[in-house]
Amino acid sequence: MISLIFLSYNSEEHILRILKNLKYDNEIIVVENSRNQKIKSLENYYKNLKVIIPDKNLGFGKAVNLAIKCSKNDFVFINPADIEISNDLIQSLLIICENFKEFALITPSYDNVDIHSNYFIFNKNKNIKLKTKDRDFVLDEVDIIDGTILLNKNKFTKQIFDENFFIYFETWDLSKRVQRQNMKMYVVKELKFKHFGQQSHERKYDQAADIFRAYHYTWSKFYYFKKHEGYFTALRKVFPNLRRSLLNYYFKFNLNKKLKIENKFRLIAIIDSILLRDNNPKYQDYEFFSKLLKND
Repeated sequence: MISLIFLSYNSEEHILRILKNLKYDNEIIVVENSRNQKIKSLENYYKNLKVIIPDKNLGFGKAVNLAIKCSKNDFVFINPADIEISNDLIQSLLIICENFKEFALITPSYDNVDIHSNYFIFNKNKNIKLKTKDRDFVLDEVDIIDGTILLNKNKFTKQIFDENFFIYFETWDLSKRVQRQNMKMYVVKELKFKHFGQQSHERKYDQAADIFRAYHYTWSKFYYFKKHEGYFTALRKVFPNLRRSLLNYYFKFNLNKKLKIENKFRLIAIIDSILLRDNNPKYQDYEFFSKLLKND
């Protein structure tokens, strides 16, 4: 069986929307990073659902590692809250798991990969034609999976996600490590799901989320490239961000307050990462940036 894992930040409505469309009687785990106790009420509606509320925002990697540790099944399907998945998708993944276990990671495909893709193929990779008594699938080997992942726990002996990342680039990092260990990752292109993007939080956090993203995406980008390609490659990768943020922050006086703060924290992230400072815990909550917007 498959354990469904959802990451939430005040995402109760999104989780409810997803679950109402599913008929799934196996384990579901929700990690609520906002510390909002109200989401525990979901356990009253779904007997197979467990809500975990850490005492602080764990970000992506730590939260997923915690959920995986608590899960009872060999396969876990990891999702953000801003998606839409179908019964057919879950049943198809179950069929694949029952008939093919030589994989580390599998992902279905965004329903419109022309706009944004959740997987990347850089080389001439192979595909597998999987025939089952229920239906047939084509599994295309990929080099990177970004986001939603079906994970085979049996292929991992150590902590799965690097907890030095707070958010962003965790699945890229995992994909790199899977490749280096000669394990396999696949996309099943005929299995589609919707990803709405940047909608997993409450609307009141929209502006704060943009600043939050500016810091964490930039810090994680440097850390990812430093880890896998070296310090000077990481420096080269963030240099365009540094130049653009400096110009915007110091010379574009027509920027509104939110954009000014956003550029400031992109600069702070670049400085922190170049100086090899850890991801700053002070910036790991939307509330910090919400207060900053009100008080600045």
